Amino acid sequence: MPSVANSLCGLIPKGAQNVAVAKDFLKYLIQPKVDNEYLKTGLGRRVPAMPSIVKGDPWWLDPKDPHRVAYTTQTLLGPTVPTFWVFNPAYAQVQNEHVWQTAWAEIMKDGVAPQASAEKAFKRVEEIFAKYPITEG
Repeated sequence: MPSVANSLCGLIPKGAQNVAVAKDFLKYLIQPKVDNEYLKTGLGRRVPAMPSIVKGDPWWLDPKDPHRVAYTTQTLLGPTVPTFWVFNPAYAQVQNEHVWQTAWAEIMKDGVAPQASAEKAFKRVEEIFAKYPITEG
């Protein structure tokens, strides 16, 4: 069964004080060896985006943990399909504008109340979806 191909991303907020340091950290984090060790500390809850990491480290396919082998094989080495928003232009725009991440940053950085930040994010999502009406046909 195909798995949804998913990924995570780093976020450097607009107006961050140490953009160069943040970029250096992200460059460090995406190195295959570093990424591999980082993901292994999560006990395989996420798999690397690079099949070469899995193929180069027997830990990912160690038969002593059949759950990790199955998860890694299904999500990285088996067939995948894109995340659902590639089929929905409205939600693709929501993702590209980082609506949810912006809300999280407002809470953490600016001290905005979670309820207020959520309401603002949902309002923006509604505005975006209004531009892409779903018609029956």
